[in-house]
Amino acid sequence: MASRSISKQSNLGWLVSLLFWACLLVAVALFALTVLSPKVLAFLELEKEYHQNQVRLVRLERQVEYFDKVASALQTDAEFAKELARFEFDAVRPGEERIAVDRRLSLQASPPPEPLLQSTSSVEWYTLPLRTFLDDPRNRNRALVVAALLVIVAFAFLQEPANSTAASRPRSRR
Repeated sequence: MASRSISKQSNLGWLVSLLFWACLLVAVALFALTVLSPKVLAFLELEKEYHQNQVRLVRLERQVEYFDKVASALQTDAEFAKELARFEFDAVRPGEERIAVDRRLSLQASPPPEPLLQSTSSVEWYTLPLRTFLDDPRNRNRALVVAALLVIVAFAFLQEPANSTAASRPRSRR
């Protein structure tokens, strides 16, 4: 009979232990959500800004490469310089005939606009819950109160009974 009661207590013991740790884990998660939400949102905004700056930097580097090529060609190729000047000033050679075309079809001396790189930093799924904790102090207070209550419940009510730990220990011989 004593072995059955010890067996029931050990089965109940792991359940109580599981509930104890679950309460503590949820309390820690609520506390972390409350404390870390402003920092995580600031990090996400900085990461988005960093990505936008990287895209801008690549675009500017490509423009610099293009202008370096044009400058090099202007210094080394006299024929290119003549054609570019003639194009820029709409100069016509004697005996040359010009045909009017739509503006979209004419040659462009400046580099063509590059397609914008798509931003991969879309709004993440976890920004909305973080924003609710950041924007509303009542939500932060509620989360902290719930976390405190969970810790109190865990330590006050979810402890193994003292007799189960004493019964599970082997008795010393005296």
